[in-house]
Amino acid sequence: MVVDNGIHLDNFILNGSTVDGNVRINNDAGDSLTDVLNGSEIGGNLDITNQAGFDHLTINASTVDGRVRVNNGDGGAFFGSVTDVHSGSSVGGNLVVRNEDGTNLVLLAAATVGGRITVSNGAGGSDTQIDGSLISGALRVSNGAGIDNVSLATRPCSGELASRKATAAALSHSRTA
Repeated sequence: MVVDNGIHLDNFILNGSTVDGNVRINNDAGDSLTDVLNGSEIGGNLDITNQAGFDHLTINASTVDGRVRVNNGDGGAFFGSVTDVHSGSSVGGNLVVRNEDGTNLVLLAAATVGGRITVSNGAGGSDTQIDGSLISGALRVSNGAGIDNVSLATRPCSGELASRKATAAALSHSRTA
């Protein structure tokens, strides 16, 4: 399935539904909302490309059998993007999130990722939180200029953990077992 959206506000909602193959979403400039909710299943990969604007992805109580790859353009004046995988959701492959400039949030709560997680945040500050989630592969977080936070709580990743700051701006890194 391929979805190409034009300029302004773009929405894609998969609610309690199944897609047997890959899903590719291309959103032009403007804000976007992508929701995979309530027991939905994507039988392949989920690839999302968002141009400039505030972009929000939620995977809630759903499954993506393959990888999830999100490329977010520059954010708005206050927020860049939110990527939220929670409530028993599962990603069978890698989770890759690339955010350009803006204030960005990546949240995994009570989720499972079968591969590695790679998060790359541009300038503007970011918050990456992993709480109560199981990660089978390595975790790598790279942050640009701004005040950034990386927080791991409860079930940490089973692979290697790497956090890299692109500039000398502040980085808060905490890990609670």
